[in-house]
Amino acid sequence: MNLKVLLLVIFFSAILSAQTIERLTVTTPEGTKYIPVYDREGTVYFAVKPMADALSAKYFYAQNEGKVKLTFENYSLYVSLKNPFIVLTKKNSNGLTIYQLPTSTYYLNNHLYLPLTYCLDILRLASEMKLNFQKPDKLIIQTMAKNESEAESIKETAHEESGYDISHVVLDEKANGTLVKISSRKRIYSYNSSFKNGVLTIVLRNVHANVNSLDKSGGDGLIKWIKAKNLKSDTEIQFGLSKEYTNSEVLNVDNSNDILIAFHNKIFDNNTIRKKEKAKWDFNVIVIDAGHGGKDSGTLGVDGI
Repeated sequence: MNLKVLLLVIFFSAILSAQTIERLTVTTPEGTKYIPVYDREGTVYFAVKPMADALSAKYFYAQNEGKVKLTFENYSLYVSLKNPFIVLTKKNSNGLTIYQLPTSTYYLNNHLYLPLTYCLDILRLASEMKLNFQKPDKLIIQTMAKNESEAESIKETAHEESGYDISHVVLDEKANGTLVKISSRKRIYSYNSSFKNGVLTIVLRNVHANVNSLDKSGGDGLIKWIKAKNLKSDTEIQFGLSKEYTNSEVLNVDNSNDILIAFHNKIFDNNTIRKKEKAKWDFNVIVIDAGHGGKDSGTLGVDGI
């Protein structure tokens, strides 16, 4: 094989490897369906509404709030635009599970898009169906036997200790930080926070906590330890943080009394700085200066031009 042929082979191989799929072929018990997909930097995102149809789920879109709800037989999924969190709730139960995706959702051509590989397990739980993804562009959906469905269902622990508003905390370690869910049976409308000497203190107003279930120690991640105490009508929770900590934000969970605290590390902070610096060089308008005109001919160069 001469050099020219070799270069042509490499060139066309590169083109083929760089091609992206435009739709996902989905085989369901009712027949074959096609779902629009969006390839972003090697990650395949699927359109939510057509996927809901393929899974026989009801789709609701609150345009003013930018929120989507998928209703299945026993579960409901809540997703927000440009938000990395997915909330899964079970019918006839107070239990919920919150998932943080490694990227936010996208809204393109009147479709909300979610990353496929990161959502497959969530969709399996919510739909109680078998989902078999065959790369790069095939998804097989099959009904699940009753015993399999029970084995796949989420095992929620009630943690409803008598007399306590706040029952427990759940830590979810991520590459760019740690997500903490504070489970509460009562809506928390007011709280404040302060940070000093590596300790973040959050005071939750008008709630009473089971402090023994909240205390944790010996962590080797972003959060080293957690200490809690009740202060009359309030609850104070302290988080001992590592040197990788940069900032945090407190969020109320939609359709729930729970509180989310997102602890960000330096990886998250560096990505944010890079995006801000990159945004400075995004141009939407090009201005052309026509120079002088009319009586003013402008400055002449050495050659009289």
